[in-house]
Amino acid sequence: MRSIRFDVLGLAMVVGAGCGSGDAPDGGSDPSLDGAYALADLLPHPADVEVLTPESSALSAVEWDPYYTLTRQVSGDVNSLVTNWLEVIHDIVRLTPVAESEDSWAWGPFHQGEGGLGPTTEYFFAERHPDGTYSYALMEAARADEDDGDAYVGIVAGKVLGGSGVEDSFGWFAVDFTAAASMDPTRETVGQAVFAYDFTGTYTAEWGGGPLVMSVLDDVSEVEGEGASGTYAYYRRPDGAGVLDLRVQEDIGASASEELWEIRSRWTADGAGRSDGRIAGGDLGATVVTLHDCWAETFTTVWYEDDSGWNEPAGSESACAFADESFPSPLPAWMAALSG
Repeated sequence: MRSIRFDVLGLAMVVGAGCGSGDAPDGGSDPSLDGAYALADLLPHPADVEVLTPESSALSAVEWDPYYTLTRQVSGDVNSLVTNWLEVIHDIVRLTPVAESEDSWAWGPFHQGEGGLGPTTEYFFAERHPDGTYSYALMEAARADEDDGDAYVGIVAGKVLGGSGVEDSFGWFAVDFTAAASMDPTRETVGQAVFAYDFTGTYTAEWGGGPLVMSVLDDVSEVEGEGASGTYAYYRRPDGAGVLDLRVQEDIGASASEELWEIRSRWTADGAGRSDGRIAGGDLGATVVTLHDCWAETFTTVWYEDDSGWNEPAGSESACAFADESFPSPLPAWMAALSG
């Protein structure tokens, strides 16, 4: 059996390249693996961090509200980025490690793709620190170089910062989509992103508690597409209501200078919602444009107004599901630090 030495997360791990990963024992019955399975219990499932926005079953001929459409589109794009890699990690940490010490574990090798078609070899590493936090990383190499520990590059790295289980955990993970695309020609996304989550409810008390999820995108796009950068913070209630804060740089003026858009969208369990936004900087100079938009349960516009005459006002504010305006809130300090 071949062995490979890795130096990652400050660990020096030696794993057997020919070892299988097996299945996790039922109920964590193997006490020597309690630490690894504790990590599995702390990591959120992809469904826990998805942005769930109300959907319309109406025919496409219906003219949907543009800010409802924006909210749906952004949520779908962010979901596809965050859930795919989290699903991979979630599955891996429920398998038996191939190498371990008291507070560190390694899983692998894995090959992405159907059958023998996957062009990469993956290993996953995790370490528990004295303060109870966990660090982890997913590494990949071309299959032709899978026996060379120096050929592996980091695709995902993250940290669990606290919690006794997923219901009150908080942490973050980062994905290098460009590095992943360089390893597999079928991967079409490039750029980098950081995703953070907080299930403690500490920062969402004003909405009744619940999970807060943040995504920071840095020039993320399809391989030949236009990159998107911005910060997205999302809160959801069990009944389907939610809040989505967007902070994005977008050029809307005559020059290449970008404006900062800050928009909060809120919606009820029935699907009716409201967006309040401010646009500043770039070609706007000292001007700050404020806009308000509301949509009905049918996702059609019931009120629109801005203070700069960008578009014609429509409808009545009295028809809004939310009577008060509300703009993006400051992020928790530890999340804000991740957003740069």
